[in-house]
Amino acid sequence: MATKTNSKLKNNNINSTESKDMFIYVLYLLLVLLPQYFKGGYFESSFIPYIFGISILMILYIRKNYKGTRNILINSETNLLLFLLTILYGITCFYGISKRGSIVEFIKYVSFLALFIITTDIHKTYQSRRRTMDLIILGGIVLCIIGIGTMVGTWEYTASYSGNRLSSTFQYPNTLAVYAASMYFLAMGQALISEDAKRTGLYGGAMFVFFSALIFTYSRGMWLIFPIILLGFFIVLAGNKKVELFFYTLGSLIVAIPVSFLFLKYVEDGGNILWGIYFAGIIASSIVLLLLGKTTQILAKISWKAIIAVVLVIGVAAGGALIMAIDATEPISYENNAEEAVLSRLTRNIKNVFPNTDYEINVSGTGKINSEEQYAGRVVVYSVNEQIKYTSLGTFDIVENGDFDLSIPITTLEDTNVLVVYFENRNVNTSVTYDEANITDLQTTVTEKIPLKYKYIPEAIVRRVAGINATDNSAQARIIFSKDAIKLALNGFLLGTGGQGWATSYRSIQSYPYWSKHVHNHYLQLFVETGILGIVLFGGFLAVLIYKYFKYKKDEEDVINKTLADSLLVAAGTILAHAAIDFDLSLVGLFIILWVLLGILNSIVSPEKNELKIFSLKVSNGLLKKLNSVVTALTVIALVFSASIYGGIFFTKRAVIAQEHGDNDGIESSMKRAVQFDPFNTTYKTDLIDVYFFQYQAKSDESYGNLAKSETDKLLKYGKHDPNAYITAAQSYFKFGLVEEGLNLIRQSLQMQPLVIESYSQNTDAHLSIFSYYMNQGDLESAKKTALEGYNFINDLLLESNVRSIRPMSKNNKMFFDLSRLKHYGEDFDDYISYLEKAYSLEYFYDFNLDVDNDNRIELVSMWNAQDGKLDYEIIDEGVRLNNSGANYGVFDSANFNLNPETTYLVAFDAKGDMTSDKVSFYILDTKAEEQLQTPSTPVELTNDWETYEIEFTTDSDVGENTSRYRFVIGGENEGQMDLRNVKIFEKLN
Repeated sequence: MATKTNSKLKNNNINSTESKDMFIYVLYLLLVLLPQYFKGGYFESSFIPYIFGISILMILYIRKNYKGTRNILINSETNLLLFLLTILYGITCFYGISKRGSIVEFIKYVSFLALFIITTDIHKTYQSRRRTMDLIILGGIVLCIIGIGTMVGTWEYTASYSGNRLSSTFQYPNTLAVYAASMYFLAMGQALISEDAKRTGLYGGAMFVFFSALIFTYSRGMWLIFPIILLGFFIVLAGNKKVELFFYTLGSLIVAIPVSFLFLKYVEDGGNILWGIYFAGIIASSIVLLLLGKTTQILAKISWKAIIAVVLVIGVAAGGALIMAIDATEPISYENNAEEAVLSRLTRNIKNVFPNTDYEINVSGTGKINSEEQYAGRVVVYSVNEQIKYTSLGTFDIVENGDFDLSIPITTLEDTNVLVVYFENRNVNTSVTYDEANITDLQTTVTEKIPLKYKYIPEAIVRRVAGINATDNSAQARIIFSKDAIKLALNGFLLGTGGQGWATSYRSIQSYPYWSKHVHNHYLQLFVETGILGIVLFGGFLAVLIYKYFKYKKDEEDVINKTLADSLLVAAGTILAHAAIDFDLSLVGLFIILWVLLGILNSIVSPEKNELKIFSLKVSNGLLKKLNSVVTALTVIALVFSASIYGGIFFTKRAVIAQEHGDNDGIESSMKRAVQFDPFNTTYKTDLIDVYFFQYQAKSDESYGNLAKSETDKLLKYGKHDPNAYITAAQSYFKFGLVEEGLNLIRQSLQMQPLVIESYSQNTDAHLSIFSYYMNQGDLESAKKTALEGYNFINDLLLESNVRSIRPMSKNNKMFFDLSRLKHYGEDFDDYISYLEKAYSLEYFYDFNLDVDNDNRIELVSMWNAQDGKLDYEIIDEGVRLNNSGANYGVFDSANFNLNPETTYLVAFDAKGDMTSDKVSFYILDTKAEEQLQTPSTPVELTNDWETYEIEFTTDSDVGENTSRYRFVIGGENEGQMDLRNVKIFEKLN
């Protein structure tokens, strides 16, 4: 049945619920609008108070409106589906891999259910809907202006503007982008239904604020989604509103885009008229929309043919203007007048290149240098493949003092996808101007211009647009996150892994080393947490709401009402669309806005029912009434849990204050209370364990040891899927003397995160510590066993994980050194003991067999050649084989390691071969010492059998920290070879 509610007949009375208790509405608005200003509601300290507040509001609302009545809270299919999703999250608390995470997500959804019900209920009239939407828009303007003020430098707001990207109070630019885009469409909808041209002009100013904020976020994903959503808005609108949308959008963007670009140009150049430019844009946009608002009747009479003609003309004009803007480039100049080297760099990507092809890059300009040792500028060329691996194709210095014309020959690689060219200036008191650059395909002789500085387009915009492609690092990472999420979700296909299941366990299944608490896809994250059932419930909720929307559109005759519903759908759809490629909905502040938009839309399109039916499932009136008690119970549970969690936050802050005052008993008391309030918080338990150990040492009270042991056992119980809990428990067990139990836990922590290099470091450190413990106890057999088992376990998992990882794991030199020491202790224990008996303690060991990424290049060494030198090596079973077939020498160089000043050491290495002694020399140097050589350059006389070569030396007093290295210098014109293994450095104990 058609509603037929005309906008001119709107009721001047506020909603009956609001008239009964304006306090409820004000509290509602505060809870809706404030979380965005507190870091977007991302952290618990900012969203837990919201859950507490909305729970109180829901209890007040139920008491005020449903007590003693026959009204039903779950009075539509949408309410029921959201209710069932909330119940599902509650069930995950009993089986989720993170009990606390499941509780937190559960009470979030209880709050969302309450917010959705209240929003639907209190927006029964046209006026109430528009009033709330206006207030949301006003809140959005204030939020964006806070960020703009940080860009201008008028005030400071932490993390509001960093890396040239605007994030305002959300502290994440992509979330601000989707928020601003959603607010733009909401303001557009209000402008479309406004009957007052002045009011339309105000919405025009708001649209400028939101669209400029969208530009300033440099969110490529939202830039791509925005025109698609705009097209969708155009499609769903009623016919006569399509024309208005077209002209309003055109009028808005024709001001916002150039003014925003001008604003950015002055931001880059440090201009001081930024506020003037910005407010001029707001005023101009307001005037344009005001004028358009006065001509709505004229606009409504414009034919479709005229619109198409205008679109074509504007499209051609915009295309021509864009081409002119892209072609309008100018030289780029860098000048370094600082007292130290400062890198200035312009980056250009060249995409139209082919693999295995010869090119020539030509660069001309002017350089200025003050000495022959300097270079004015530098051009660096990289080949980039589809896996975003950079391979240098050459570095070319500009050494001319004056005009230069640089020709750079380039041959692309077999896997070259893109060439990246850097135009640089770095040296003190130098300058360079790059006038022109181009690249020529030497096979076809086709030459393309490489643009330098764009005259009209901000450089930051150019860089972000250039990165929009499927091989972009960010895009590829999101694809991999999604694949890993599906892999994890399939492990709990039906009911999922519980709240925060991804954050707890993604490291066990990740495809390459990355850190991300979120999938960057809300729907896959929901799949991971609640399984296919959660996806069905949430998808069903959206499907039912959209179905009701289209049914309402079909029945409703009033264009104003339909346009209001359209704008709500598009604004909410913007958030939902971007949630498929980012973690926006992990910021509770934005999720709140989404539920409000959906709730108001639901109030329009979803009439209340006393009996519900979903597919063949019928829910009777009697059962729906009983659900009132369930909803109330859920709200009370959320109230209690949120209060309890916030109690934990409060007492941890008290503990910090006590620490600042040196009050150890106060720290203990506060952390005990924090754990009591939030017993499933493993971080609190970890801190409390540390406090107990500190008190045990300070007071020599054994009861603290018992408390620490008890708390450690609880930590393992609640954090059995958290590798950090295992690491903390292992450290505690070591202190209790439970050595083998602790080693078992530390190994389990590594198995839970096999691509996290820091976990390998923790494991090597732990095994070395236990090795030393057994040595001090005189238990040599246990020491040897610990080292050997530790090395085999860590090394095997490291090699296996690098094979599995689709990208190379990060490398940690200290961990490699420590792993090599474990190997020596385990496999050459007798040799270690023999040196120890001679009062030499091992400080460094390496056997040249460590190749963790299977690229046939060993870790911890590098190699370089003089001109015409051809030193190379190959890995053999016993170590490494060196040869140099060139005419000049080459150097086999170790990675940096640490030697202490004024300390006597013994270096020993095993070698054999047939090079003559004049072809091989060895020395140790320190790059920070005034006299770098710490040993003389010593000839190495090789034999056909393995020999051990030893040199004792004492370091200088000015050696640096981790700046020592050893070198083998291999002469040229050399037909022989040298095998090398087991370089060891011992500190002399007496």
